[in-house]
Amino acid sequence: MTTFGDGYQLALSEGSMVLDSTGPAAAFALLREHVPVYRQSELAFAMQKAFFENGKSLSEVATYLPILKAFDLDEKLEEQLTLALENGHPAQLDFQKARAMGIQSYPTVIAQIGDKYYDFRGQAMTASDLEQQYQTLIRYGELK
Repeated sequence: MTTFGDGYQLALSEGSMVLDSTGPAAAFALLREHVPVYRQSELAFAMQKAFFENGKSLSEVATYLPILKAFDLDEKLEEQLTLALENGHPAQLDFQKARAMGIQSYPTVIAQIGDKYYDFRGQAMTASDLEQQYQTLIRYGELK
């Protein structure tokens, strides 16, 4: 079972952590356009690791700079990322799709396989559950 990292525990105990899905959703929507489809889950994992293991804010550009580097993304995306985090605009289409699926609360995890979307929110309670659901989706192309 995956546990929360020391950085996350420290940020939580300081009481300054702000939980807001709009920033990370906007950042992911922007960055995934520059990452091959087969690496998009890796991008999502890198973002989750920054937050849950290292306690980094997913609403701050500085959190994404090592991710840009790790994915060989142009540092010029930093300016676009700043705007995305400020206005949340890149995530709006994703939020509309989520609402169409009946999702009304965040955070949530949605996977796309072909033209189908799968909502993990009710099926995974831990990171290990989420990983198991993800592997099932990869293996069978659907959730069992």
